[in-house]
Amino acid sequence: MLSVLAVFVGIFVLTHLDTLLVLLVFGTSPEYETPEIVIGHFLSTGFGLSVSVLGSVIATELFHDYAFLLGLLPLTLGVRGLYLRHETNEPVRIAQAMSRRHRISNVTVAGVGLNGENIAIFVPFFVGLTAVELATMAVLYIAGAGVVVAVALLLSLRTARLAIPRWVETVLVPVVLIFVGLYVLSAGWLV
Repeated sequence: MLSVLAVFVGIFVLTHLDTLLVLLVFGTSPEYETPEIVIGHFLSTGFGLSVSVLGSVIATELFHDYAFLLGLLPLTLGVRGLYLRHETNEPVRIAQAMSRRHRISNVTVAGVGLNGENIAIFVPFFVGLTAVELATMAVLYIAGAGVVVAVALLLSLRTARLAIPRWVETVLVPVVLIFVGLYVLSAGWLV
């Protein structure tokens, strides 16, 4: 069990670095409130964990071959963000016009898109586990998700005091989402 735990921790850390960065970007945006980020993150975490567990129990090989297609979600969000950005000297207020539900869904969809590679990695990892090991890993996965969002939000508090340039939200965030989507898609095609 200790070796399974060690492998799990290593996989979790490596597969959630991108999640940490995206949550940090949401956390530095003055338009997103902490509860919206936390709710969206845990909804996407629940999705990723559920699909990973179910996929490992039901059809590991079938789902593993197509999990990378979830990369289309951040790719679409990024392209949409670049397409809808406005060239103006006024501060960006795109998110302000969105409802709370819409902001939560933005965080959730971004997280679901990031889960593509996680699902592709965790489905085969979960296959060989006993029921007790699988339950333990599921609990640790949720706890790890809590650590990731807490670290991202704490880091965003430190950076929120800095003046974040307007281009970060209008250009950098969409470009990061595009690269994450392309990375997830290409990783799936290359496997």
